[in-house]
Amino acid sequence: MKRLSLIIFLIIIYKVCIAQSIDFDLFEYRGLSFFSAKFEIEEKLGKPLKIYEPNYDCGFLSSHTQSTIYFSLDYDNVIFTGNKTEKYLLEFIYFIDKSTKLKYGEYTLSNETTIDDLAEIFGNNIHNILKATNNKSVYLAAKNADDGLIFSFLYGKLDKIEYWSPC
Repeated sequence: MKRLSLIIFLIIIYKVCIAQSIDFDLFEYRGLSFFSAKFEIEEKLGKPLKIYEPNYDCGFLSSHTQSTIYFSLDYDNVIFTGNKTEKYLLEFIYFIDKSTKLKYGEYTLSNETTIDDLAEIFGNNIHNILKATNNKSVYLAAKNADDGLIFSFLYGKLDKIEYWSPC
């Protein structure tokens, strides 16, 4: 019975997730696109605090799986990961204070963004997805892609957004 309930639950979550999607082209952080060249990132944000190889076991940013080396440019509350060939993508953004803002088209996401605000942007099914995670996080797939973003909440406000890709 538990197995059947789990399967039904996963089917519902899958259908709800498919209905919601994001467009990476609509994201902008301090004048940078979701996918940006390293020189553009350093031009806008300066030199990163740290540069390192993330060494993921699998996924679209895995050096082993993709047979190329990836680097993370760490700016404390924002991390871009990529390489010269593929550009760098906005892998993490932590909304540590009111000055950290991410544009999504006409909308601004910040540490003041609520679950209801996210539902206004991406659709009311967000509430159903969040209930499954006790209002802590929601995954939204990119349009026509296998990857997407996880939006995490703390006390009902947006805490971080992280890039996700399948293994």
